[in-house]
Amino acid sequence: AHEVLRHMWLLSYLAVEPLGICAQALVAGALGNDRPGEAREVAARLLQLALAGGCATAAGLLVLGPVYTQVAAPSPAVAAEVGSALPLIAAFMPLDAVMTVADSVLFGARDHAYAARGMVVAAGLSLTCLLAVRRLGPGGSVSAVWACLKVLSTARVINSTARLQDEGRSPVGGALFPQPTEMSPEE
Repeated sequence: AHEVLRHMWLLSYLAVEPLGICAQALVAGALGNDRPGEAREVAARLLQLALAGGCATAAGLLVLGPVYTQVAAPSPAVAAEVGSALPLIAAFMPLDAVMTVADSVLFGARDHAYAARGMVVAAGLSLTCLLAVRRLGPGGSVSAVWACLKVLSTARVINSTARLQDEGRSPVGGALFPQPTEMSPEE
């Protein structure tokens, strides 16, 4: 069941990975040419596209996943395990897409050290979750293992987007989605 889910997740991930590649190249180019405003605009737009692409990919997973499961794993027991975890994987696909692009923006901005520190923390959280699942019994459920992998994704997207939204520390020279300022009563 895990292999079938891994194949579906990987194929879905590859559908949004090109946005990450674009983010890395375009942000690096804009910053290398001293155009941080362009880097912010490109990064923000690619994050929006990643969210939309992740939602479309999630819908595709939910529609085509059961068909692929019947072909790849005709066993009813395996199909039941896949069916229990597939909604979780699909639900997190938009987050995974945003994570991919946000990390790529950091890489394009040469903020590798920050991304690496965040990944170490995320991996530690995910490992802690996996160890807890292991205590539940031999191997735990496939859904529980995938939930722990989604802890990794969640921690990574929080790390990357927090950095990109930090007005003073964002490697692209300002927050990607600035908060609107309040108008004074005189305006």
